[in-house]
Amino acid sequence: MKRKKVLIIQLIVLATSLILIILSAWNVRQNISKYQGLKSESKVASQRVESIKKDYLKSQKQLEEKINLQVNSDNELVREIANHNNNYSIMTSLSTEFFKVYFTWTDINSYQNRPNELKNIISDSLFNNKSIFDDGKDNTGGDYIKALGLKSDFESSEVSVIDDESAIVKVQYEGGQDSKDAKSTSTRFYLVNYDISNQKIENIKAIFSKNIAS
Repeated sequence: MKRKKVLIIQLIVLATSLILIILSAWNVRQNISKYQGLKSESKVASQRVESIKKDYLKSQKQLEEKINLQVNSDNELVREIANHNNNYSIMTSLSTEFFKVYFTWTDINSYQNRPNELKNIISDSLFNNKSIFDDGKDNTGGDYIKALGLKSDFESSEVSVIDDESAIVKVQYEGGQDSKDAKSTSTRFYLVNYDISNQKIENIKAIFSKNIAS
């Protein structure tokens, strides 16, 4: 009788073990299936990114070839229009990059570091122009950026071409103080001179500004 009970218990334990093994195997299979699915999705996503990248590079190359054909066209009017469009594109790109850095800072470190961030797109004379890039300190050597809690956030820039080397750039940015809720949106106009061949900003000069408190 005792042997029978032991046998029954052994059978129950065996059956339970088999069930656990089957469940574990099923879970492993499910996890493998999920992993393979994720791997497949990742592969598809990577292929899609590569496809988009190739399409972009192809369209960029086609655009460059088209511009080159227009710039080297035998038709003088076509050449002038192509050069104008190319110059406008360079001016817009340089202006956006410059003023985005120039009017985005939160403390004296980011304020003082602006010329270093922009050195690849500005002339040496502009880099060393202290009237454009001051050190953020008052006459006593104090940090007026920190003292007043000043900060600035670039919003937008808009280029109006004068000729192939200069433009009026309208810049909008938001300025304020950490200790105050009130902020103001400021608009400034700059005369900007460009070195188109080297794709750099040669010089800038503020010509008008206005503030709108909010």
